Parts: sequence; C-alpha cells; structure tokens
Amino acid sequence: MLNWERDMYFEDTKLPWLLPSPNLARPESACTFPATVLFEGTNLSEGRGTSQPLEIVGHPKIEPFSFYENHLLSSIKKSKLEGFVLRPMTFLPTFDKNINEVCGGFQIHITNKKIYKPWRVGQFIMRELYNHLENNFQWRNPPFEYNYTQLPIDLINGSNKLRHWVENNENIDMLDSFENLHDYKLQLNEIKIYQ
Repeated sequence: MLNWERDMYFEDTKLPWLLPSPNLARPESACTFPATVLFEGTNLSEGRGTSQPLEIVGHPKIEPFSFYENHLLSSIKKSKLEGFVLRPMTFLPTFDKNINEVCGGFQIHITNKKIYKPWRVGQFIMRELYNHLENNFQWRNPPFEYNYTQLPIDLINGSNKLRHWVENNENIDMLDSFENLHDYKLQLNEIKIYQ
C-alpha cells in the first residue's frame, strides 16, 4: 500500500474514518475494541446504545467513582499496565444490554498507544468487575455466533483458561502463559500481505 507503514495508526494516514462496523464510530474505538469486546460474553454493557460503543463498559450495580477511588486505581498501579487511564462515568444505553438503565462504568482513554496492551487491559477490567459485582456479574449463555454449546466468553477468548483466570482472581503475570506471543509473531510473519 502506497505511503503506509506497519507501525502507523489510522490517524497517521490522514484519511477520513469510515466506520468498519456501526459500533466502531471513531479510530479510538478500534484501539479499545480488543479490551471491551470481551464483555460481549457477559451481562455487562460494552457501551452499545451509547455514543461511545466499545470504549466503555459498565453495569447498573457499579458505583464507578467510589469503586475507582477505593479500589480500582490502586489495582491498576499494582498491575503495572500502562498507556491508558480509566474515566469513571455513568451512561444510559438506548438499546442492547441494560436498555434505559443507568450504568456505572469506565471509559478507556489511551494515553500511549505504544505501550497500551488492550487485551490485557480488558482481562484486567473483567477480573476486577467480576470480583466487585459478585453475583451481579454473569457469563452470557449460549447460543453465540452460531455456537450452541460453549460459553460466549470462552469463544471470544479462544478457551476457558481466561474465564477461570478471572473466576480465580489470578495474578496479572499469569496472562503471559496464555499469550504465547513468540509463536504468534512467527506465524504472523508468514502470512503478512503488507510488510
């Protein structure tokens, strides 16, 4: 592709954003998507029915400001995840999950795309909200995407390992064993169309 380099983000192209999906309204949404799409496998809202779909997550039982100050902020620091901040907020979905219910939640703001790890951030937020909401947090039941037997969260993540990681409140470092980035990068280099 002319004038394109692999390390570019969309805004670097200086082209107008055309929605690749109705729920990816802005280039920022494409960068938060790998973190928030995980919540499709839960009863939490991933912001569909708002002006910021796939940039925010929440649930009617979350009081975002006190939860952020009393717990989440220190958990983020302990996790050593960087390149983002979470903004506590309330929102009102007009369709999809929690329609017309005020949800407390968080918007992901990316502050440094070079060090932001969206998949890890999403797993981290899910673990924290699972443990905070307790019985108010539920895994979505099948069917999902033409699969009638597996939990949607296991389909989205590719296995049940991450669901168990969340349920067991495991350490963030354990995610290293799930990623297998070395093999992924080798396979990716074999199929890249654009270098």
